[in-house]
Amino acid sequence: VTLPPPLPSGMFGSRPQPFHFMTLDGQRLKQQELDGKVSVLLWFNNHPAGQDATQKMNAVKASLSTDQRVSFYAVCTDPTTVASHQQIRELLSMWAVDLTVVRDLHPFGPSCFGVTQLPTLIVLDALGKVQYFEVLSAQNLDEVLPVVVQRLLDGDDLAQEILSEYRQELLTYQQQLEIAGAANSSVVLPPAQITIAPANDPDHIN
Repeated sequence: VTLPPPLPSGMFGSRPQPFHFMTLDGQRLKQQELDGKVSVLLWFNNHPAGQDATQKMNAVKASLSTDQRVSFYAVCTDPTTVASHQQIRELLSMWAVDLTVVRDLHPFGPSCFGVTQLPTLIVLDALGKVQYFEVLSAQNLDEVLPVVVQRLLDGDDLAQEILSEYRQELLTYQQQLEIAGAANSSVVLPPAQITIAPANDPDHIN
């Protein structure tokens, strides 16, 4: 019996604490500016995995470019001591990525969203609640993300589905533990063969 792996975040269905990002023009992008749209946030840094993830998200954005109900943001975690705004622009240009880039300089990723690994994809609904959270090790971002976005646009509550499925997995695990415990306790062991010799013949005690 294997314990189900934990969810990647405890934020499903919750609105994060106040946060903001910095645009490459030096302006603040505030949390409330994301409200009213499905917001796709991809935390990344200058790494091959970040390049792959941003390129795939860029392809998804291109396929949904006419839908004004969705916003895409590439959230760079590199500090200004590592890369300037201009260097980030040049990096994304070299990657052939046309995404709105913001910088998480506070950083709010770990403190408000629980981001601990990169790249990490988070999708917020129009109310600003976390509906999807994934540390991107999978190679099918360009297949999964359009489905996630479309379902949110259709009004589906993915976070509640994910939480319900996880609770069911935990319940099934608990039931399997109980069944395994009951099976083990019902095993009847053969009686031990003990021979007791007469009290007056101690040499024959086994």
